[in-house]
Amino acid sequence: MVHLSSVSSDKAAQQPVVEGMENMKFGQDDDDQDVSVYGSRFAAQELPAHEMPEGQMPKDVAYRMIKDDLSLDGNPMLNLASFVTTYMEEEVEKLMADALPKNFIDYEEYPQTAEMQNRCVNMIARMFNAPTNDPDENAMGTSCVGSSEAIMLGTLAMKKRWQNKRKAEGKDFSKPNIVMNSAVQVCWEKAARYFEVDERYVFCTEDRYVIDPEECVDLVDENTIGICAIIGTTYTGEYEDVKAINDLLVKKNIDCPIHVDAASGGFVAPFVVPDLEWDFRLEKVISINVSGHKYGLVYPGVGWVVWRSPEYLPKELVFNINYLGADQASFTLNFSKGASQVIGQYYQMIRLGKKGYRSIMYNLTRTADYLAACLEQLGFIIMSKSGGKGLPLVAFRIDPTQGHHWDEFAVAHQLRERGWVVPAYTMAPHSEKLKLMRVVVREDFSRSRCDALIKDVKLARDTLNKMDKGSVEKHAEHVKKHTKHGKKKGQNPSQHYENEKHSLQGKSGKLTAKPISHILRTFKFIELFHTIRLGFGGHPLEESSVWHASQRTNGVKGPLEMGTMFLGLIALVLKLLHSWSGNTNPWSGNTHPWSSTVTIPPGRLFPDHPPSQTPGQNLPEGDKKVENKKIAPAGSHPTGQESHSHSTQDTSAEDPKEEKYVPIRNLPTREGNYDKNGRTVGGRNNPRLNLGGRRPTPDFQQTGFPTFDPDTKSTNAGTFSPDNVPPVWSEGKKGEDLTIQAYKQGVQPHSNLPSRPSYGATGTQVVLRTNYFHLLPNEQCTIFKYTVTIELPQDKKEKGEKGLSTRKKRQCFELLLKDPIFAPSLPAVATNYENSVLTCKELALGDNDVKEIDITYVDPQELAARPGAKPIRMVVKFSHQVPVSDLLQYLKKPHTPIDFDVQQTRDDLQTVIVRQANTKGENVSGSKNTKYYPWKQGGACTESYRITPGIIALKGYFISVRSSTMRVLTNVNVCTSAFYEHGNLAGIMIAILQQENSQVTPRLMQWITGLRVRRIDTKEPKVKVIHGICKSDANRFMIHLEGGKTIDGRSQVSVQRYFEVEHNYKIKNPNLPLIDVGSKDGTPACYLPAEVLEVLPGQAYRKKLRDNDEIRMSKIGIRPPAANAERITNAVTGVLNLHPQLDVLRGFGVRVLPEMLTVFGRILQAPRVMYSQATFTPQDAKWDITSRKLSIPVRIDRWTFLSVETGLSFHEDTFVPVTNFMTALRNFGLTIGKPYDGYRVSVQDKDDQSIDTQLTAVLTEISKLKPQLLLVTLGSKSSAVYSRLKYLADTKFGIHTVCCTKKTMLGGQAFANMALKVNLKFGGVNQRLPQTDIGCLKGGSTMIIGIDVTHPALGSMENTSSIAVVVGSIDDDFAQWPASLRLQRSRQEIVEEVGSMFEERLDAWRTAHRGALPKKIVIYRDGVSDSQYDEVINAEVEKINETRLKRYGNTRGSELIMIIVAKRHHTRFFPTAVNDRRVMDTRTGNCKPGTIVDRGITMEKGWDFYLQAHRALKGTAKPAHYIVVHNEFGPELTVDKVEQMTHNLCYLFGRATMAVSVCPPAYYADLACTRGRAYLQMYLGAHNDSDEFRVDDSGWEAVHGDLKESMFYI
Repeated sequence: MVHLSSVSSDKAAQQPVVEGMENMKFGQDDDDQDVSVYGSRFAAQELPAHEMPEGQMPKDVAYRMIKDDLSLDGNPMLNLASFVTTYMEEEVEKLMADALPKNFIDYEEYPQTAEMQNRCVNMIARMFNAPTNDPDENAMGTSCVGSSEAIMLGTLAMKKRWQNKRKAEGKDFSKPNIVMNSAVQVCWEKAARYFEVDERYVFCTEDRYVIDPEECVDLVDENTIGICAIIGTTYTGEYEDVKAINDLLVKKNIDCPIHVDAASGGFVAPFVVPDLEWDFRLEKVISINVSGHKYGLVYPGVGWVVWRSPEYLPKELVFNINYLGADQASFTLNFSKGASQVIGQYYQMIRLGKKGYRSIMYNLTRTADYLAACLEQLGFIIMSKSGGKGLPLVAFRIDPTQGHHWDEFAVAHQLRERGWVVPAYTMAPHSEKLKLMRVVVREDFSRSRCDALIKDVKLARDTLNKMDKGSVEKHAEHVKKHTKHGKKKGQNPSQHYENEKHSLQGKSGKLTAKPISHILRTFKFIELFHTIRLGFGGHPLEESSVWHASQRTNGVKGPLEMGTMFLGLIALVLKLLHSWSGNTNPWSGNTHPWSSTVTIPPGRLFPDHPPSQTPGQNLPEGDKKVENKKIAPAGSHPTGQESHSHSTQDTSAEDPKEEKYVPIRNLPTREGNYDKNGRTVGGRNNPRLNLGGRRPTPDFQQTGFPTFDPDTKSTNAGTFSPDNVPPVWSEGKKGEDLTIQAYKQGVQPHSNLPSRPSYGATGTQVVLRTNYFHLLPNEQCTIFKYTVTIELPQDKKEKGEKGLSTRKKRQCFELLLKDPIFAPSLPAVATNYENSVLTCKELALGDNDVKEIDITYVDPQELAARPGAKPIRMVVKFSHQVPVSDLLQYLKKPHTPIDFDVQQTRDDLQTVIVRQANTKGENVSGSKNTKYYPWKQGGACTESYRITPGIIALKGYFISVRSSTMRVLTNVNVCTSAFYEHGNLAGIMIAILQQENSQVTPRLMQWITGLRVRRIDTKEPKVKVIHGICKSDANRFMIHLEGGKTIDGRSQVSVQRYFEVEHNYKIKNPNLPLIDVGSKDGTPACYLPAEVLEVLPGQAYRKKLRDNDEIRMSKIGIRPPAANAERITNAVTGVLNLHPQLDVLRGFGVRVLPEMLTVFGRILQAPRVMYSQATFTPQDAKWDITSRKLSIPVRIDRWTFLSVETGLSFHEDTFVPVTNFMTALRNFGLTIGKPYDGYRVSVQDKDDQSIDTQLTAVLTEISKLKPQLLLVTLGSKSSAVYSRLKYLADTKFGIHTVCCTKKTMLGGQAFANMALKVNLKFGGVNQRLPQTDIGCLKGGSTMIIGIDVTHPALGSMENTSSIAVVVGSIDDDFAQWPASLRLQRSRQEIVEEVGSMFEERLDAWRTAHRGALPKKIVIYRDGVSDSQYDEVINAEVEKINETRLKRYGNTRGSELIMIIVAKRHHTRFFPTAVNDRRVMDTRTGNCKPGTIVDRGITMEKGWDFYLQAHRALKGTAKPAHYIVVHNEFGPELTVDKVEQMTHNLCYLFGRATMAVSVCPPAYYADLACTRGRAYLQMYLGAHNDSDEFRVDDSGWEAVHGDLKESMFYI
């Protein structure tokens, strides 16, 4: 956009800046050019403004004068109004500077530059999914000066194409129109006006800021040249529903093209929401424009426009020229233009690539979401979309219900005084009553800068709240006045066009953002006037508040002439000399005209507060005097203490009748620095404009964590900051040391768990943050606990129902708490929704402390109870007072005996915490009240992502109350779970059916069965549960009308016709299958059309996800550690609502401190790793073995390969590149001969039986060769084919197999990974540790055991067995781990046959050691919760001891230690020493590999530690939690030795060249469980409720004898 400039008149050109100064002369000019720039005559002259000067100016002087003038411009990095890129790398800046002389239009002279444009067009077109399959219909595109020119070209093309069509049809073509949203950018208005196209607007409303598809299509007629749809609106950044417009046009058979204005979103949407259909994937989209200088990341001056094919770019608009030396085709509004921006665009696209753009756009989206959440916490209403559903910007407005006497424009002006340009404006026409502000998040808007903005917004809000209404109005009037008259007369070109009525603003009177820079230009002028006036002893202006504000402005624009400034400075110097010549301090109260009111500190030219007027001075109207106000010197405090604020001290009483003078703002500024190019960096203000000396620093807390405001019940949106790390709690450390001392003195721990001998000391000590928060119960508060039992109505009992569902039980408790008996305790009443209620006051239950309460069940999604609903009786009985004080005393001395249940008391406190969280908005609570998912559709706290049609991922929080020595803790973590997608069932089903090729597949049946829906075609919505899908649809399924009733003379009619007549509703999707919401317990089926059913929100999806969906789910949950820590910290006082001042917590006397705890950790040194002829110490827990041989490689003589194609035909490339596989094995030292001829088979992935038949046939042929190894390549990922192949090869044929897909085998890493697996399968050793690094494991007499149990997923066949696994080492290198597998009762965690399985592993160890038995046994037990420790000790350890007694004759023949390995916990650690490579992984931001924590948050009783041995590849590293539950070793096995042993073992996982997150025994046991699940894969999917698992029918077999004692599962 080019702004108009007016030519000033001669009179205006001669007018001085300040009246009366035109006759003042300096001395004679000095022509000596050897002086400095500021010693030359040019520094004392006005810069030419109206006429070109006659003489020359030296180049260095011209450079400096212009540079100084430009220094008055704003800092572009703080201009949050603009989408335009403000940062590019130095390398591309050099390329662009080199190209400045190039005229892009000269293709012949600069062919490579033209070629770069072609490359950019190709990349952008493919990014927009342009059709590329037809060479004659290729997409066309061109670069433009910006997206505005691109829009002009797109409009021209649409108009010309429409005219040609109308001419060919012999119709009138004089009245073209275009349909667009009223929120379009002004360039669309220009295009319509310039090219004579009528505008047809779809106006925004107060609750809709984008185009309405139906209203848009309704405006289309035969004269419509096209529709403009916007991907990223200017106002709120939302994406308009282009697909809905396209579908309506197709449905109504309307021939109208769509042009997509993707100026802002074209480089965002493809990377953040790639599945969003808005581009050339839609048939009606014929052209798209995008700005390269917005999110294309190029400096201003480049845009792009692409047409689907030449058909949409009429030939008569393209001009061919040859007068530049070659034939050229041109379609542009201008001719010459620079080539720099095109080169810059090409650089960015190849430099960043898709991955780079995606990373940047994800970061911007995260920052925008964070900013939106913080602003919402500050009380603003967020109008933009979060979670990538719109541009990375935040549009927000003031909550009108809060009754503020200031508006968004006032906030914008306050922020501008701090340098921020945050526009305030009103919405588009028809919604212009809404005022809003907008922050555009660009590439250089970092999180730290975002935090600075948030603090300033909070300060602006607080300042405005302190101002009364009159002061705010006076300020607004003053700003309005100086905005209007800020320029010299005759210099404002817009005055000639002020009353235009053709634009949207002219027609509607809609306001846009005020030109704040123009206002502050006036402020600068006034500041200069003050300089001159004060220099000659004058009095301050009456508008001193304006001058005060100007002291804090930054980056203002305007011609501040150097000569005039110089004059003012000279005047000040003269004043100083005059004062000092009389031995008088110029700042003393005796000589200065402000003497009675202001004391100005030395070293400062002016005070930072506007002076109060002395008696006798003329005050501005409406202002009153305030006397005896003194301003303290900078950096001082009235009490003499150091302060960060500029404080005032009241020395006398004030007259209550007098009105205080309130300054506009007292915000501090920050000084900035300049880079080599003169740009401001690291700060906000230009130091050259700092004419007032040092500025005060802000008076706000410097901590990065939330501060609670008791008045507003909100926080300062605290963030996770690496600064201001709180100290580790010293009292806790003292308590831990005292406990250890008591144990050493023989005090018994009163626990089944072994006591901790000591705390670890090995390694480098570090301080870490952890996601625990201190919970402080009040010992004086009493919490009463009541048990609640639910008695079902008699009719329910007669039907055989055993109890209510979890959902219904939860609702019953909610209804119970509304009973008047709980009123005296409200709001401090909590429940676990299972069997208990907690209150802060004793309930009046009556006799025997029991009360029966009848409730009438009402579904929360229905308006009232259903007719005939019988009451449910709930029996409330007093249980006991929660022993909070006893718990606290116990934690101080955990070695003392107790007579209460510690776990139950912690659970009761958790009930209180979760109840407080549930008081904030809609939410979904997860299992056992530990998970909390905020559910408020469109709310800033809600984050949902579509995994696949019908299933979304919802981000929430895990909350758990834990205990440790001396204190109670709250563990808070982020979590992600799958939920049903809510909305109209028909729309969701259509999406699923499209994915399933329009077939009602088992996947659809699995998804829909049990789904809760609400019927929406009736007056009273009723909730239904879906029991199945009808095989027929609304057209074919016939309803029999009862009672002699007929429709159309027939007693049987289709569902379609029935709804038309009986419900006056025409089914829009009659071909969809009907939904059964009735057939249950023998009741007849009730079939309804899907479109009259709405899927209720907040329903957890607890069934098995498909493989690809699991991958998407895991990716959604990944967050870097800093983002996780920040989210957790903000959640404690934000989403989770855990403010100590709030009702529930206050009533129970519970507080949660909002700051993350810090703990001591240590970093253990990595062990040395050995390969054949190579020993080295890994760096960052990983290593490279590209040129190394495995420690003990194996030999394979007989092998072949199999290609499994899951399609209908074979392709030559489906065969494995055998040569590459053989080469990889040989490179690692394995010996492998040539393979037998390979095989291929085509498998139809329909059902397990057909897969078994086809695979069995080919494996039977292969087995005749007696191969040792079978290499299998799969045409595509298919869990069914893979599982059945492994089952048959492992159990039926006894053949080792390694599998890969065609995709993975394209990379060399796949073959290297297979080589590691093959060596382990055949008994080889990949890596070893030196004996000195094995520690307590050395000596060849130790066996290590791993135990795990896996359970069937939800949705599996009824009673599907769990699988138990025991793996055991057999060699001294701990490389070989054969496994024993067993089926056991469904969901039984304790291993039932652990004795016999342990015996198998013991016998295998003895065989490998020539009859000797191990003297030391170390067991790592995976997958046990803390409530099952005693059961493990009493059941599994007992059976293992029985086997030891059987084999050894007594248990003294060996020593045993069992360590639980917990992976599914929620403890996380975050480094505090940021960017210190010694203690932090600087690539990921995680703790350094080897980080261990064994105090601060560990058990008050027992022996446990957290270990992060690995380097997380992405996201936040998760440590493993190790708990010693049984120990027979003597004192020689110290804490340090156990921790070092566990850590070093993590470097022995043979399948990887890095340390792993979980100790290998547990890891291998988990892998063996996964293999066992593959054997039962056919029973783990979707099944009918009547299906039940039977072991005899399952085909489960033991592993083939040839593989049993190998690592077949690896």
